[in-house]
Amino acid sequence: MKGDMPNSLEYVFDIARIKKFDLLLQQVEKDSNLYSSVEKEKLISDLKSFYGPLTGWSLPRSRHFGDDEPYNDSNLTLKEYVQKLSTFYNKVDKWSPSLIPTEKNIREINAVAFMEKTAISNDDTLSKADKVSMFSKIDDIVEEGIHKIRKEAGLVYKEETVRHMLSPEELSVFTKRIEDVYQGKAKPKVTKEEAIQAVSTGTSSSVSTSSQAIITSNGETKKNHQASKWFKESGKWYYNDLSGNLVRNRWVGRYYLKSDASMAASEWIYDEDYKSWFYVDSTGSYVEKAWQGEYYLKRGGYMAKSEWVFDSQYDSWYYLNQDGKYARNQWIKDGDKWYYLLADGKLAKNMTINGYKVNEKGEWV
Repeated sequence: MKGDMPNSLEYVFDIARIKKFDLLLQQVEKDSNLYSSVEKEKLISDLKSFYGPLTGWSLPRSRHFGDDEPYNDSNLTLKEYVQKLSTFYNKVDKWSPSLIPTEKNIREINAVAFMEKTAISNDDTLSKADKVSMFSKIDDIVEEGIHKIRKEAGLVYKEETVRHMLSPEELSVFTKRIEDVYQGKAKPKVTKEEAIQAVSTGTSSSVSTSSQAIITSNGETKKNHQASKWFKESGKWYYNDLSGNLVRNRWVGRYYLKSDASMAASEWIYDEDYKSWFYVDSTGSYVEKAWQGEYYLKRGGYMAKSEWVFDSQYDSWYYLNQDGKYARNQWIKDGDKWYYLLADGKLAKNMTINGYKVNEKGEWV
């Protein structure tokens, strides 16, 4: 029996390797919606190279595993070998391709950075030096965030960690810091209290004490004014650009100037350039990361539609339909999986709906 052991153990070793490969492929398919298409394709290719039945190991085993490799020891019973094989594969995991998705979180950080940089670029109240400084700070935070994403996924050489995908809360540590770079430096036209008073009662004084623009009957600006200043006329707020002309149909920082050049407040705005609806509150500032009735405003103020949103306040996922309203009492198919949204819009988990069971991820099983 001992003399026949090497061939038997080699067979068991290969069966275990192929089984491990199949289990990992199943895990990738199960979490398919978390990967970008390119990321998923590369991961499957890496797994085939590392574990695959035709290619075998992609690493010189003796260099990394040495005497820990059970195939090196033929003086074992089959039971002992299988036990050692289990221990061996647990050690192999740290060298195997990481299954942790990273691209979606990296794209999220880059998207927030892009939106903030766009807002900074469009803010005429900021100096060029201020803008360059804020761009540099944002780039540093993005670099730090991406390193953290890759490190926690086990993709940073010589930095071992318990592999996991950053949660929305962990990711928000970086996205909030990115947003704070601009929001902490931006020069608002008035304080929040002054703005509320201005748009609701029309009693606030102008924010500029120097010469002001005057709105004529045809809506143009007289030239006895100061450029790049907010001013109030007949209870409404206006803004002059660097040339002294009234700004129309565009954003200045977090505020929107309408076609008549007045600042929008407590209303919905559709921006053709961004192809999205935005909501501005009573101060004129766009609402973000918050609900407005049945609608959700994302980072940057964009209205969510045809997508999932995680609300940490309610600790739940919600689905926003094509019209922007949150789904409720409704089944949603995402990829090849079905999910159910309850009457309050929350994703159903670990329950049975009309005879259909959903698991801890909300998937119909």
